Formats: sequence, C-alpha cells, structure tokens
Amino acid sequence: MIDVHCHILPDVDDGSECMQESINMAMIAKEQGIDKIIATPHYHPEFKYLKGEELNKVCEEFKKQLKENNIDIEIYLGNEIYFTY
Repeated sequence: MIDVHCHILPDVDDGSECMQESINMAMIAKEQGIDKIIATPHYHPEFKYLKGEELNKVCEEFKKQLKENNIDIEIYLGNEIYFTY
C-alpha cells in the first residue's frame, strides 16, 4: 500500500516533531501494511519551512535511520503545495 500524503519527515513542518516520532510513525505505517510513503511537507515560497537541498538532506537522513532501524519502507519526497490566485 502507498501513502501519498504524509507529514512524516522530522521537524520540517507541522507534522512530526523529531526523528524518533518519525521512526514511530513509520513503524505504525508498516504494521498497517504501508510499504511506500510520499513525504509531503508544506511548500509555499513565503513559508519558513525547509525547502530544496535542506529538505533533501532531512529526507536522506530519515531514510538512513529507517534502514538502521530495519524498517522496510520506501520514502519519496514530494510537497503539499499551497496555491492561491
């Protein structure tokens, strides 16, 4: 199963507050049958949340932590984009 909207990355928006919380979320997701997650932190040019390379680094570190904790879930980086006109 694939979760296509998840605020699982640690300390990047109003989702997970720390790495341990993210790992716990991943463990619960795996128990529920999820094997792929698209991380969707908020994005808006004026928001103070992480963007670009900083966000990629957090995602890669999270993937590393999942591997070290033997949690077999694939993580893909996306965004929840705020759009106004």
